Amino acid sequence: DSLTGLHNRHYMEEVLLKEFARAERGDYPISIILIDLDYLKDLNDVGGHATGDYALRSLATQLRACTRKGDTICRYGGDEFAIILPNTNAKDALARARELNQRMKALTLLFRGDNVLRITFTAGIATYPIHGKTSDEIFNFADVALYRAKLKGRNRVELFS
Repeated sequence: DSLTGLHNRHYMEEVLLKEFARAERGDYPISIILIDLDYLKDLNDVGGHATGDYALRSLATQLRACTRKGDTICRYGGDEFAIILPNTNAKDALARARELNQRMKALTLLFRGDNVLRITFTAGIATYPIHGKTSDEIFNFADVALYRAKLKGRNRVELFS
């Protein structure tokens, strides 16, 4: 992705196929965290698209700082990101997503002089094999968890159940 420097959706789909094949052979879990930047439209409306782009790049920077070498981070589209966490159970994925959420809440960014920008996100998590047996199922269930979290007020993390 040219804006964030993260992998794009096409690359993510390739990685998902390979990681799920490895997980099946190795009998280990994979968690997927889907992240949606909260209120990107509002950021764009108030500060222009440069502000929204800055928020996207800032979130991408934090995602890179909070992931392991074997994890894959992608900009899935617009204001959505996906993190593929091989060999990570649901409990650990939830803890990592909550830690990232707390890091973002604590972060105050100065943008264009002394304007303060705060960035929050909403996330949904699902884990193979407890939530599903295929990458499509896990991705869809992470998306369901994400939308449940949005319905509960945003700026939160939700594990699929």
